[in-house]
Amino acid sequence: MRCMQYQICPSAAPFFYSLPKLLRVMSKIILILLGTLILVGQAHSTPSDNPPNACAGPTDDVIVFDIQDTKNSQAHLLVVTNSTAHSIGSLFVGSGMDDQLPIADFTIPLRISGPSGWKAFHAFMEDSRYMKWVWSTSGMADMIEPNAMVGGFHVELPTFPAGREGNIYSDGSKVRPVVVSQLPFRVILDDGTCLWGQVRALKP
Repeated sequence: MRCMQYQICPSAAPFFYSLPKLLRVMSKIILILLGTLILVGQAHSTPSDNPPNACAGPTDDVIVFDIQDTKNSQAHLLVVTNSTAHSIGSLFVGSGMDDQLPIADFTIPLRISGPSGWKAFHAFMEDSRYMKWVWSTSGMADMIEPNAMVGGFHVELPTFPAGREGNIYSDGSKVRPVVVSQLPFRVILDDGTCLWGQVRALKP
């Protein structure tokens, strides 16, 4: 049967019927991307430019566990538990209520990777001595769904240089080895909101 002009053909109907769902998915992806761009963009701004209440926390609705490799103490697996009503599309470690991961040769990952569909990288902050480890995805199917637990967030750090502990950074704070389970984190949800908390140690 041929379709007349302005008539919806049966074969084309599913496409039209799926438009509302498609628009909802696209809007969630846009919100995730905007939230990620805002936080990564903070890596190119001074701390005074960052809104003080841009991220709510500390939260227990999202928990990030750190599992240290028993054979390689510099290798870490992060596992994220999501108890919120929204999916998680971005994870930042080193930034929570404030930034706590200093830029140093021993904080820049040797290797950083994420689950399938996730990008992983580190980001420096302009005019600041702090940085972040970043995992992000724009695929709805790859996000961490509500009431889900997802692993596969890996980071391996260089060995802390001997004799460096106790030295002083330019701001007067002491140089210390990185303890991943003491770092803050932030996540971006699919509604564009942000939550922060503290990484927790989990024994393998």
